Amino acid sequence: MFRLTNLERQKAGVPLLREPSSALLAAAAIRAEEINTFFSHTRPDGSDCFTVLEGIDYRTAGENIWRGTAGAYTPEHVIGRWMASDGHRENILNPAFTTVGIGFCRSNGFDGAVQLFIGH
Repeated sequence: MFRLTNLERQKAGVPLLREPSSALLAAAAIRAEEINTFFSHTRPDGSDCFTVLEGIDYRTAGENIWRGTAGAYTPEHVIGRWMASDGHRENILNPAFTTVGIGFCRSNGFDGAVQLFIGH
């Protein structure tokens, strides 16, 4: 999914995203688990999705979330759906974002995917 995201940025002439830190990957993994039980940009405890970035240095942030039937979708499908949605596409192509953490979770019969974008 990281490669596919950068392919979309390359096609649009936007700088490529850098590899994420382990902290950003961990935050994305947490959000992926959360959206499989509570599909929202709000966390299950009622806080904003970006509170998961506590301790990570960033100036700007964005989040894309997706949830579908377990095993029924490919990364290409998910990126395609995000690119067909104005808000999600804006995140993917936002030149202010310099890196993205991607998380996946399969539980409760669903697959969840999260892109947590940050910029410095």
